[in-house]
Amino acid sequence: MKIRFFRCTIPLSLFFLLTIVFSYSAQATSIRLGNFKFENRSPIYYSNGQGHYCWYENMESFSRLAGNSKWTTLRGKLVDYDMTYDGICTGGESRPSTHPDPTPIRLGNFKFKNRSPIYYSNGQGHYCWYENMQSFSRLTGNAGFRIQGSRLSNYGNVYDGICTGGESRPTSHPDPNF
Repeated sequence: MKIRFFRCTIPLSLFFLLTIVFSYSAQATSIRLGNFKFENRSPIYYSNGQGHYCWYENMESFSRLAGNSKWTTLRGKLVDYDMTYDGICTGGESRPSTHPDPTPIRLGNFKFKNRSPIYYSNGQGHYCWYENMQSFSRLTGNAGFRIQGSRLSNYGNVYDGICTGGESRPTSHPDPNF
């Protein structure tokens, strides 16, 4: 079987291969090595080119650590990329810090692709975790959840513990490296 595009005929097997390549390349996964920032946003970040990034606290630290380097200005937001936030750039090990440009996760139940925890976001920058499916069912009536894009660390939201239906119960994060 062949598919016709604008007076060009290609074999069906090649069509599927091209579809997979174009679909994959349309999804941003990581940012290449170097300094970057986003249009209409102030923080300047550094990517190690391997899925991790940090941010420069101010222009003085950027100048001290990056020298005469420039940055690449990107469109979109950090949540469009599958990267891990490591904190403030120090020139060595990053120093843990809250995210400089948090993006609240929208209101409701959510989880991440290929990750098991189910969370609830209040839509105002805080979220909690359902300890198990029984508590999720009891508290939500099996309301369902959406699959959230990117990585949890890119949103800069505050983890409040286990969802209880009232005040969250403090506990360690179920997926701390995500």
